[in-house]
Amino acid sequence: MKTHSRNIILIVFITIILPITTYVIYEVSTLNENEEMIKDIYTDQLETMLFSVNQYSNDFISTVINKVETEFDPKSGELPMEVRTLIWQNGFQFFSIMGGGDIYSMDQTENELLPKVLDLAREKDLLIEQLIGYMKSGYRKLEPAGMIDAGHSVYQVLFAMIKVDDEYFLFTGLIEPLNFVKEVLSPKMQQIGNEEMIVTLQKENEQEILFTTDSLTNNILVARKMWLFPDLIVGISPRSVTMEELVARRLQNNLIAVGLLLALLAVGFTLIIRNLNREMKLSQAKSDFVSNVSHELRTPLALISMFAETLLLKRVKSEEKEKEYVEIIFKETNRLTNIVNRILNFSRIEANRRSYHFSEVNINELLQEIYRDYSYHLDQNGFSHKLINGDHEIILNADREAIYEAVVNLFDNAIKYSNDKKEIIVEVGNNEEEAWIKISDQGVGIPKERQQQIFDKFYRVSERDVYTAQGAGLGLTIIKHIMDAHHGSIKVDSELGKGSTFTLLFNLNGTSWQES
Repeated sequence: MKTHSRNIILIVFITIILPITTYVIYEVSTLNENEEMIKDIYTDQLETMLFSVNQYSNDFISTVINKVETEFDPKSGELPMEVRTLIWQNGFQFFSIMGGGDIYSMDQTENELLPKVLDLAREKDLLIEQLIGYMKSGYRKLEPAGMIDAGHSVYQVLFAMIKVDDEYFLFTGLIEPLNFVKEVLSPKMQQIGNEEMIVTLQKENEQEILFTTDSLTNNILVARKMWLFPDLIVGISPRSVTMEELVARRLQNNLIAVGLLLALLAVGFTLIIRNLNREMKLSQAKSDFVSNVSHELRTPLALISMFAETLLLKRVKSEEKEKEYVEIIFKETNRLTNIVNRILNFSRIEANRRSYHFSEVNINELLQEIYRDYSYHLDQNGFSHKLINGDHEIILNADREAIYEAVVNLFDNAIKYSNDKKEIIVEVGNNEEEAWIKISDQGVGIPKERQQQIFDKFYRVSERDVYTAQGAGLGLTIIKHIMDAHHGSIKVDSELGKGSTFTLLFNLNGTSWQES
């Protein structure tokens, strides 16, 4: 049995527990890698947000330049007033159009800024050639060309090419970056930040924050230069935690999840082992039950057969011996009947088909009848015995045959487990709350740690002196079922080597009974 149990446990461990445990260990070992991957993904998401800020800026100004390209008239060098107004309203402080040797300045401050713009354009010949190349490829590129200090303000210069009547013109626009961010980009940055993120703006290599979507800021997780304003850094961070805290929190949650999985795995494995052990013990108990029942049946059958054959062949020398043999056959027949009835009753209990028929039962008279029936058997087995009746007769509403069976089973156990000191005392009594039947012996006794298990089906105490006695391990199970059906209980008081006392307790409260 132990080898079989170990084999089953080993199979369960190899097929279920080991793969799951290996997977859990792998997951734990790769947690740091997973967190780095999550951090990278999270960073990519933030960079995507910043990309949208830059793309929005680029698209916004490109829309203005597209309007200029559509409405510009090279012959007059004029733009409609509504187009000029649009340019100024969208963050431009100064703009000009150059081409064909002409310069079209479109701002009142042209006398101050135009010379600086011309000088910058001469320095950026290569950039202008590249912009023209982009235009010839069908793509307008908007490029920052440098900064112009006007004393009262510092402007970002933006170059872009426009094409009118197959002629290329250089559009030059000057924007004050911080003003553009506050007036134009602020709504977009608020939208990106939403309720979870904070978008900030600061100059490169400077800690001072020039603009933020929230007054409360944390460490900036991701920062990138703005395409059109390279001196400005736009950054983004969570509103409440840092990246390290986010990663640490996720790592902690993963570790907790893994820990719970391991705990559940351990509990599951423990339950599997317990169930396997229980099933193995039950299987062994059933095997022992068949063996013991076979032995118990064989013994009375052998005696009945032997003495019946003796009588049949008329080998009896006297009437006294003949009577003795008949009594033995009768006794063994009753014993055999009791064994069969016990098995049948247990079968009915297991199938929930055993029924009880309650009526008024005089417990004193019933115990006297059982004691009288068993006195001869006790005498023959060398037992001293005594019945102690109470001062009053006790009438219970009970199933007479079931109580008879319970007491007989206790008698059988007392006889079976008494070796050297053979003494049995039966006592019937009551008080205001309960009535009882006690059967005491001076037999081998039961260890304290086993006294609750003895009522389990097929269970037999494994100590040598106890286990060697014949039995199927059903008697006490049947007695407990009988007492439960009578709303009573069975109590055991025993000490190894000093005997046992089994008490059947009947609750008198709410039970039909009377004293006389």
